[in-house]
Amino acid sequence: MHTSVHCSEGTSRHSGGVGRQVGDRRSFSHVSGWTARQHCPHVHRRKEGCDSGFVLRARRGRVEQAPSCTVLNIQPDGSDTWRLQTAIEDLLASKIGIIPTDTSPAFVCCLHDRVAVQAMFDIAGLSVSKKLSVMVRGIAELESLTTGLPAANGPGQPALFRILRSTLPGPYTLILTASKGMPKQVVAAASGKRKSTIRKTVGIRWPDNPVCQALMAGVDGPLLCTTVPGRDDPGGEEQAPDLAELADRYCAAGVGFVVAEEGQRWGASTVIDFSGARPTVVRVGDGDLDPFLPYLPDA
Repeated sequence: MHTSVHCSEGTSRHSGGVGRQVGDRRSFSHVSGWTARQHCPHVHRRKEGCDSGFVLRARRGRVEQAPSCTVLNIQPDGSDTWRLQTAIEDLLASKIGIIPTDTSPAFVCCLHDRVAVQAMFDIAGLSVSKKLSVMVRGIAELESLTTGLPAANGPGQPALFRILRSTLPGPYTLILTASKGMPKQVVAAASGKRKSTIRKTVGIRWPDNPVCQALMAGVDGPLLCTTVPGRDDPGGEEQAPDLAELADRYCAAGVGFVVAEEGQRWGASTVIDFSGARPTVVRVGDGDLDPFLPYLPDA
C-alpha cells in the first residue's frame, strides 16, 4: 500500500510499507508512519535535540500531514526498549505519544518543545488551566526545574533527600516550587488573548517504568505528561482503556505513537505538596506514605 504525502511546496511523495509488521511494531492501515523530515526535503529543523526546542517548519506555507500513528509492544521488564527508537524520533519531531507508567498510561511530549506542548493540550482536550506534571530522570533534573527540596525543620526529622533516594523512582507526584528553568508555557494558567498568570508550583514525577526511562534517555531530557482519561463502566467507575481503544480514540486526533506494555497498571500516584510551609497530602494513591510520615504530622 502507498500513501500520498502532500508537502507544502505543492509536491507529493509516496511512502510504502504501510500496514507492514516489523517485530512487534505495527502501522495501522489508515496511517503511513512517515515523518515530514523524511518526505518533505524543504522542511527543516530549527535546532537539534529535544531540549533545544526541536520543531518542524516549512519555508513557505504549511506542512499538511496525514494522521499517523505507530503502535509499539514492549515487554514489562524493559528487555526490548530498543524498539522505542521510532517513539524517540517522534518525540524529537514534536509529536505526542501515549506510554505506560508505573500508574496509568500518560500522554507525553518533550518538555521544552513549545510546539509539542501546545499540541498535547489540543490532542488531549485539556483546558489552559490544567495542571500538568513533569517526568524526570532523577534528583538532579528535579532540582534544575524547581527551587529544590525543603530542608528538615524539626528535631529528628530526616533529610527529604534521603527519603526520596529510598522511595524514588516510584508512583509519587511531588509538588514543588518551579524555578526559572521551567518553561513558562507549562506553568501558565491562561493563554491566547488572555494575559497569562504564572503558577509557582509544578508536579514532578520520577516513574519506575523502563519505557519512561528509555524515552527520557533517548531524547536526553524531561517529558511533560498527563494521564490518559479512562472509560466509564456501567457501574460508574473509571476503568483502563485497552490498546485498541487508545489507538482508535487518539491516533486520528494526531498522536504519533502508542506504546503498549503487557499488564499495564491503572492507578494513581500519591501526591504530596512540598511547596508550602507544611507538607500536605493532596491524594493518597499507589505510593506508600510511611517514609514521608516525619514530614506529614497530619497524615
